Amino acid sequence: MENTDTLMFAAGGLLNGIAYLVIIVACILLVAKRKTGATVLMLASQLLGLLFFVASFAWTTISAHQGAESLVKTSKIIAMLGPLPHLLFAVGLLWFVFTLVKK
Repeated sequence: MENTDTLMFAAGGLLNGIAYLVIIVACILLVAKRKTGATVLMLASQLLGLLFFVASFAWTTISAHQGAESLVKTSKIIAMLGPLPHLLFAVGLLWFVFTLVKK
């Protein structure tokens, strides 16, 4: 059962990483076509999200070796900071939509 759980977590992580890469490519294309503050914010937020994604795996692994209390503290910090790139992307997307509608 543990092997199945590990495989499921790995598959979920892989899909999440692929999603980040696809969105980053889309943001790069969007910045190339329309370089505005909104599109740059969307790209920067996705790059930050990818950095958080990779760093959270590393940080969780390191803290797990230090004990349960360290792992819980790390999980709380990741839970608080994790949504930040998504929020920045949403702000950039709304900004882009509002400027697009004005034209």
